[in-house]
Amino acid sequence: MARGASITRTAALGAWVVFCFLAATPVVADTHYAWTNSPSSSPPYTNWETAAHVIQDAIDVAEAGDTISVTDGVYQAICVNTSLAVRSVNGPDVTIIPGLSTNGWSTCCAILADGSLLDGFTLRDGGGDAGGASCTSTNVTLTNCIIVGNSGNTAGGVCRGTLHNCTISGNTSPNYAGVGGAYCSVLYHCVLVGNSGGSGGGAAGCELHFCEIT
Repeated sequence: MARGASITRTAALGAWVVFCFLAATPVVADTHYAWTNSPSSSPPYTNWETAAHVIQDAIDVAEAGDTISVTDGVYQAICVNTSLAVRSVNGPDVTIIPGLSTNGWSTCCAILADGSLLDGFTLRDGGGDAGGASCTSTNVTLTNCIIVGNSGNTAGGVCRGTLHNCTISGNTSPNYAGVGGAYCSVLYHCVLVGNSGGSGGGAAGCELHFCEIT
């Protein structure tokens, strides 16, 4: 009995050591790639050679914590439903997400879930409730983005979200019913220029820190 008990205790200790090792092992996030001209596009898009031609395809195979790396091109609108980082390689001047146009109607350029990040894109020509970016809450981050020429019922530029170093320009709300630029967002070091809306041209219901509004 003593020997059996000793074996049982040893097995339990071994199992506990294995459990602790697995629990302490960090989960390595993956990077998935998007490039309109990749030569051999193939999921899970883990290098430039097999990069997705459409950003959404890379998003759809990713898991929470992963990064989507996007190089130059004009892409389709995106919907991020988990905590991903979507980053451009060369910035907003050459990495563009327009709203999809169907029978003359445009959709939001980017729909973003809590914990997600959008870094270095131009969002243009979008429509719907929020033309440029529709964020679940201010727990969504946009950095170094240009949000331009969008039109939305609630906000032309962006609804909710926390924005850093972004430019929000030339956005409108149809029939001046909503806000031209940003609604219920937090903005740091952003420029809001030439936006128009009945409930606020530049921003409404926002926190603005070190921003320029024209």
